Amino acid sequence: MGANDLTGACGCCGGVIEQSRCDATLPDVPECGINYHFGMLLGTDDFRTEQGFHLGHHRRHQRLLHGFGVVNGLDVDFKDGQVRVHAGYAIDGHGRDICIDQDQCVDLVAWWQAHKEDDYFSAGAAATTPPKFDADVVLCARACLSRPVPAIADPCAPGATEMSYSRICEAFELTLVPRDPAQPATPPVRNGDEPHAIVRRLMAASSRKRGRSVNATGWRGALARAAVQLATPGCNDASNLEDDCLVIARVRGIDIHAGADKLEATVDGCSIGERRTLLSTSVLQDLLLGGPTQGSSSGVGAGPVLAAGGAVAHASSVELTFDKALAAASVTADAFRVSEFRTTTGWAFIDIADASYEDVPRKVTLTLRRAPTAQARIRLAIRGSGPTPLLGADLVPYAAATADGDGVDQFITI
Repeated sequence: MGANDLTGACGCCGGVIEQSRCDATLPDVPECGINYHFGMLLGTDDFRTEQGFHLGHHRRHQRLLHGFGVVNGLDVDFKDGQVRVHAGYAIDGHGRDICIDQDQCVDLVAWWQAHKEDDYFSAGAAATTPPKFDADVVLCARACLSRPVPAIADPCAPGATEMSYSRICEAFELTLVPRDPAQPATPPVRNGDEPHAIVRRLMAASSRKRGRSVNATGWRGALARAAVQLATPGCNDASNLEDDCLVIARVRGIDIHAGADKLEATVDGCSIGERRTLLSTSVLQDLLLGGPTQGSSSGVGAGPVLAAGGAVAHASSVELTFDKALAAASVTADAFRVSEFRTTTGWAFIDIADASYEDVPRKVTLTLRRAPTAQARIRLAIRGSGPTPLLGADLVPYAAATADGDGVDQFITI
C-alpha cells in the first residue's frame, strides 16, 4: 500500500516516513516449542522457534477467541485541512496488536499532490483539482527492523554486510485509500457472520414468547451450532484471512479546490460507524450490569458509583465513598436500604435514622437506629431507579450508563 500517508504529531503533517525496513516479519509458529537438553547447540532458528511459539499462541488466542477490530480510541476527525487519527489500540485479523500512542494526521492538499497521478484520479497530473470523492482510512500492522549492530558475515556471500539489525519493532501503517464509487456502501456479509445469525434468531424467538426466556438447554444448543459454524481448516492458519488491515473510518466528500491564494480542502464528514469494534470485557461487563460495577474505572457510566472499597460498616453506621460528587438533597434514607441476615431468624431490615453527605471526600454516612447483630451479614441497597434514586451533582441517577438514562439499583454485602 506504499508508505504512510498519515504520520507524525499533528501540526507538522504532510510528510512521508521512509519505511524501507518495515517489511520484516516476526515468527508466528505456535505448533512447536524447543525441547531443551544439556549441551544443546542453539542457533538463530532455535531462538526464532522459541519466540514464534509464544507469539503464535498469543495471536491465535486473539484471533480465535476475541476476533478483531478497534478496541479503544482511534477516533478520526477533520480540522484545518488535516485528517487526524487519534491514539488508540486495535487487533487485526491475524491477532496482531496495533497500538498508536499519539495522534497521526495528514494534510489533504499535500496528500493529493503526492497521489494525483495515481490510477484512481483518471485525469492524472493534467487535473488542477480532483472531483469530489470519498476515502477510507486504513490501518495495518507492520514490523520494522531497528538498532543496527556489527555482524559476522561470510565475505564470499553475495550482498554480505558487516551490519545487521538487532531488533524487530511492532509498528503500524496508516493510509488514505480513495473509494471506488461502485463499491457497496457497507461491507458484504461474510460466511463468518452465520454463527451470529443463529444466536440472533434464537434471541428473536425468545422475545416472541411473551417475556419467557429460552431455557439453558436451548441456549447451549444454539451456542454449540454457532461454534461449529466457526470451524476453520486449521487453527494456526491465518493466511486465508482477508482482514490484513482494518478500515477504521470513512472520510466522505473530500473536496480539494482553489482558494484565495492556494489550494484548500474540505470534507463533508468522517464516519466510524462502519468499522469493526472489539469491546473489552470490562466494557461488556458494565453493559450487562446496566452500568459500571463497583470501583469500575472504565469510564463507561455517566452516573456516580461506589469507589473501590468504598463501603465500610461500623458499630451503628455505614460509610459510603463515591467516585463522583452527589446531589446533597438526594442523599436521604429513602435512597438506601440496610438489612441483616441472622442464621436463626433470617433477614431483617435495619431502619436508617439519618443520611448525611460530605462533598469532600464524597462520603455518605448512614446512621442506623440500632446496631447490627454480632456476626450478622449486612446487606446494603443503593437506589438508582424508582421514585427516590441517589443522584450525582449533575442529576444523573446512580450507576446510569448514559446521562439521559435510568439508573440501576446496586446490592452489596458488607
